[in-house]
Amino acid sequence: MQLIDTIPPFSLKTTPAEQWLISGPAAWQWANLFGLTSPVESMQPGLAGILLAEVLSNQDDAATWLEQWLPTLDLGTRLVIIEWQADGPLEPGPSLERRFKRGRLCRLLREAGFGAIETLVNQTLGYIVQAYKEPISNQPPPPGEFIEVASLDELPKNAMKVVEVFDQTVIVANTGKEIVAFAQQCPHAEGRLNEGRLRGANVMCPVHYYIWNVQSGRPVEPTDEDILPRYPVRIDETTRKILIAPTDTIYT
Repeated sequence: MQLIDTIPPFSLKTTPAEQWLISGPAAWQWANLFGLTSPVESMQPGLAGILLAEVLSNQDDAATWLEQWLPTLDLGTRLVIIEWQADGPLEPGPSLERRFKRGRLCRLLREAGFGAIETLVNQTLGYIVQAYKEPISNQPPPPGEFIEVASLDELPKNAMKVVEVFDQTVIVANTGKEIVAFAQQCPHAEGRLNEGRLRGANVMCPVHYYIWNVQSGRPVEPTDEDILPRYPVRIDETTRKILIAPTDTIYT
């Protein structure tokens, strides 16, 4: 069984006239699936995007290859990566040690300047990640963008509260030292972190028991996962209200 046979009905937003660089086993089958009628196999001007299909699992050292290759891509590059799931079943597909973790991939993309990263498919056997190379903005939000979401009285130490703001699901939590706000879904398998356990600055996902530091966003165990998105927080000392700016995600 090939990875392409396991992906549910899915279409990539492309037009027939677009030229894409494609690479990897069965890359031409993926190109046909996505309606790419003019795929190419080498870098050239005017490319609409780059499609890597199972390239990472066929590299001896995929991490080093990505670290060297990603910075060479121009701003505006659209990159689509299709890979076997690193913690999926042993069969079919390559050995687990050759598969590349989605979280690690997203982190390397972000560190290389890809500011817009989206998981298009995330299932048991494989995933599809799309990324655009554009600057990440971590500028403080302008005055007035903070939204009231809770009060300090609602959040004793190690307590978490889920809030919905601007179509985003965010967790507001008390580490015992500060109030923080972070994404509800864990970066690894999209588990609901509010159903996990918060102890001080660390939150454990209930799905695979992965741990993130909610103050820095950094993965604690394992350390090669993606960064947990966080959000700016303000406290109104007079009213004891907690306010967040959910439109400004923090990745550093």
